[in-house]
Amino acid sequence: MKTNIFVALGVLLILPISCIAYSEPPPNFGPIQNLLYTECLVCHSNDGNSENPQFPRIAGQKENYLVTELKAFRDHKRRDADAFGYMYGPASSLSNNQIHLLAEYFSEQPTATNVDPGSPADMKAGKEIFENGIPSEGVPPCFACHGGDAQGTAMAPRLAGQWSTYIVKQLNAFKNGYRHEATMMPAVAQHLTAAQETDVADYLQGLQKD
Repeated sequence: MKTNIFVALGVLLILPISCIAYSEPPPNFGPIQNLLYTECLVCHSNDGNSENPQFPRIAGQKENYLVTELKAFRDHKRRDADAFGYMYGPASSLSNNQIHLLAEYFSEQPTATNVDPGSPADMKAGKEIFENGIPSEGVPPCFACHGGDAQGTAMAPRLAGQWSTYIVKQLNAFKNGYRHEATMMPAVAQHLTAAQETDVADYLQGLQKD
């Protein structure tokens, strides 16, 4: 019993430190400055370009997508483990106005270009899936929703430069029924193998176009 208590305390002590990624206070941004400093920037970094692959890069993300996801976190419609562990608390008290202000702020931040691409073989295989899909498995090309350079569209988020680890984690969340807000993705993810998930995720991580 004592061992379990010590392990639990250790986890609680480690978690806040593991996602600290900011070095300066956020800019003066009026009604959401405190939210940025106490909640968002801890894991997503000052400008939304998270330096920890566990947390997504949200700089330059589509504003409407950020609004949709923040509301999903607030309303507990996202069921993946990280949503429960990291986002339910911070999002629980957000008003619609605060959500829109946060989404506007991060959507306007410049995107980082220091994400390493995957291996040439993985990048090639991932590009093939992104551009042409997997017709034999009924998987459509990713660009059809996410745009030619994965910059995002009115219906789908920006994926260019996103951490490969995070993309794979979300594909599995769709595959295992923990995410439902994107109607097409659960069906698409069901037909991707683990290797194919990694290939397309590595390709997207290496896309640096703004």
